Amino acid sequence: MDVILVVCGLPGSGKSTLCCDLKKALLDAHSHAVCHIVHFDNFYSTSATSVASSSLFANENCEGSQVNQRSLWKQQRSNALSNIKDILDKPTQEDTQIRFILADDTMHLRSMRRNLFQIAREHAGSFGVIALTTPVEDCIVRDASRGTPIGKMPILHMNERFEWPSECWEPHLSVSNIQLIDAVNACQKFAISLSDQPLYPIEDIIIRKNAAQQETRSNPTHQADIALRRIVSDVCMRACSHSSRDRQLLAWKLSNLRKEVLATLRGIEPMHYNETIRKFESDAHAFL
Repeated sequence: MDVILVVCGLPGSGKSTLCCDLKKALLDAHSHAVCHIVHFDNFYSTSATSVASSSLFANENCEGSQVNQRSLWKQQRSNALSNIKDILDKPTQEDTQIRFILADDTMHLRSMRRNLFQIAREHAGSFGVIALTTPVEDCIVRDASRGTPIGKMPILHMNERFEWPSECWEPHLSVSNIQLIDAVNACQKFAISLSDQPLYPIEDIIIRKNAAQQETRSNPTHQADIALRRIVSDVCMRACSHSSRDRQLLAWKLSNLRKEVLATLRGIEPMHYNETIRKFESDAHAFL
């Protein structure tokens, strides 16, 4: 079983620290677990990251060489995603093995996390998000102490644009203080819980949907209901010369009668359906 776990948050929120602590906790607690940390920063060049900070986060227009650097940043990000795919493409050593992939990146836009969700679904794995909601002031202070800081303004802009997980497809856990021991324990439990929630590849979803539709279409009761609805529609059309109020009353009566007949059909053998449908047709036309 593969689990892709996105660890997202502002620069300086503690993502990398949490990933390391969580990896240790998962390996200590589960003998059949393996854990890979993919630090997206390792795939970015300094210049490309700088342009991404000033243009993507602040939503400013790029000019000249900045356009090339921004393209480079996107390509490097694509390389990070490819690295995750490469990990997933390798077979696990045991069927009982749980393989965790911790994706360490800001992931401030929902579309970024969606890419990883789709990868998890393609590989029939699980997906979840740990969102670090560290106060922006603390993030700015931590970032300033780094050798290559992102900068105060880009962090503030990103904070304004951050699309925190809220959609049904991204189960998530919010953590406000990674220094608490309970925080790592909570993240470990959350990660393990995801291993019981594999996603179906889109092809499987389509096949299941088509199979369900085919089963419904071949169901005798469903076919009988279609026949009843056609009779109702035919009788209502024949009443076109009636007043609007009379047509509404007729439609209401026929609808209730159809529901009663349908309930009756569910309690008898399909071989007797035609007789019941013919009687309904006769009763329906009697309303005219």
